[in-house]
Amino acid sequence: LNSVLTTIFGANNISDFDYGFYLTQADAINNTNMIPSAQWGAYPGTSGQIVYFGAESLVTGATCRESVPVTLLQVPCTVTTPPNLVVCDDSSNDGFATFNLDPQTPIALGSNNPANYNVTYHTSLSDANGDLNAISPANSFTNSVNPQTIYIRLEESSNAANFTTTSFQLQVVSQPTVTISGTASICNGGSTNLTFTGTPNAQVNYTDGTNALQTTLNSSGTSVVSVTPTVTTTYSLVNAMITTPPGCTNPQTGSATVTVSSQVVGTLSYSPSSFCTSDLGTYSPSFSTTSVGSGSCASNVPTYTTTLS
Repeated sequence: LNSVLTTIFGANNISDFDYGFYLTQADAINNTNMIPSAQWGAYPGTSGQIVYFGAESLVTGATCRESVPVTLLQVPCTVTTPPNLVVCDDSSNDGFATFNLDPQTPIALGSNNPANYNVTYHTSLSDANGDLNAISPANSFTNSVNPQTIYIRLEESSNAANFTTTSFQLQVVSQPTVTISGTASICNGGSTNLTFTGTPNAQVNYTDGTNALQTTLNSSGTSVVSVTPTVTTTYSLVNAMITTPPGCTNPQTGSATVTVSSQVVGTLSYSPSSFCTSDLGTYSPSFSTTSVGSGSCASNVPTYTTTLS
């Protein structure tokens, strides 16, 4: 009721008047059965109800009182639906996390005055409608399913019957994982494949011991990368990332080593140095090794082709 006083008095000094609110016009004129002033800030009226304002001047000494009807209108509560709360799972990847719901409160209030409204959180719509089993404390709630819908009840502080509800979801995003395979032995100048397997569409960061490398898993959760190291190289995982919100990054371990062996190196010679086509079946070039191979390449036999000119 206090909210109408400024409108009623206008430019007049409110302290120059004896005034009050009443349930009937007769009471307003006779200054009887005044609504207690303690209720003016939160009067438990009903929408459409008419109460009467009565006042008389203390300055002029007038003995007559004037009355003004005031119609009470209940303004329906309005609530703003806050965004979902999405967090990354911890290393357990069990789908459960602890959420702080408090930052949703000012969003839900919107332009409403926080002093005039209460906001509570509930795990079911029936509880929100019935003002039952409010989540407490709201700043430390662990979801029971993933995802989980949380219901907001916004009610007028002075009139709990004037309320509305909305909802948002709690989502726990699994940490991305990845494995690497492709340990192999190759000869110098050869290539082999590294295979990454894990969370679909995850970004994988790995290293060859010197350089930071990256690949992205496809929608099936795989990526095949061809490598051509010139020396024995160990490829080690660094982490797996989901780049879409909330942007989960999960450190990873695992490696694949590609061992590089030297090829056999040598020279070809012919004796005699000149021969005819008919001599192909008689003479063949000889191979002289100048550098022995190593590892899996040590037993490789060099191959050659003959071109006549």
